[in-house]
Amino acid sequence: MSPLHLLLHLRLPFSLFLAPIGLLGLLAAGPLDGGRTFWIFLSLHVFLYSASNAFNSFYDKDEGPIGGLKNPPPVDKSLLHTSLVWEFLGLICAYMASPWFALLMFLYGLFSKLYSWDKTRWKAKPLAGLLCIIFGQGSLTFLAVAWTAGNGPLSSGVSALILWGVYPLTQVYQHKEDSRRGETSYSLWVGIKGTFVSSVLAFSLAAPVFIFFLYFLMPQDLLVSLSLLGFGLVPALVYLGMWMHRVWKDENAADFKSTMTMNILASGGLNLALTALLILRG
Repeated sequence: MSPLHLLLHLRLPFSLFLAPIGLLGLLAAGPLDGGRTFWIFLSLHVFLYSASNAFNSFYDKDEGPIGGLKNPPPVDKSLLHTSLVWEFLGLICAYMASPWFALLMFLYGLFSKLYSWDKTRWKAKPLAGLLCIIFGQGSLTFLAVAWTAGNGPLSSGVSALILWGVYPLTQVYQHKEDSRRGETSYSLWVGIKGTFVSSVLAFSLAAPVFIFFLYFLMPQDLLVSLSLLGFGLVPALVYLGMWMHRVWKDENAADFKSTMTMNILASGGLNLALTALLILRG
């Protein structure tokens, strides 16, 4: 593979969609250590998430659109080697944050491999795939960041519920590809409309947990905090409602372009809201 194709399969911009998990961890951590925070985000958003993307791409060998990449180039063994080197570099950066963080990120890497590797392929098992993402990529990462960056976590439920809401939507346009492989993703298992119902249920459960999270963390600024959160999430929620309306009329509306628009609105809005909350908390 050419260096450009290898770089494309790392899907570095896609890491921004996962930034809310780390920002939630920082928000829960209390007073931050700037040096540790730098190494945490370098390890996650430059190396470890991208290594997982490349590992997944090697075993998926997608011919159609995948998250963050509309036209994935063909893959070969060099992509697998790149993913392992990239993960090693990420673990070195994680160790610079703390040995404890490096250990938890090593466990994250194991979950990622169990999800994609053809010998285990949890991705093809609907509940195993869902639980691997929401707890391995969600709660585990949240706890690792919160414990490493500051005083400790308040809750990992918010991150797990957010990923439960978002994860099925990232699979909703891949039903034909998954069926061609003989695999049953969570979204394929519950169906297109079931995917949207599942996501709405997850977001509905996340809302009161998030409110409690903010009440416990920043009681003196609760109204401002909720306003910032609402400002960040309203565009994504409005779009989700409009998208659902189109899908209920025509299931072909559950396409790659709409999924990426939803991801950009949800992650972008949440990133802005959480950054503002970090500044407000000081």
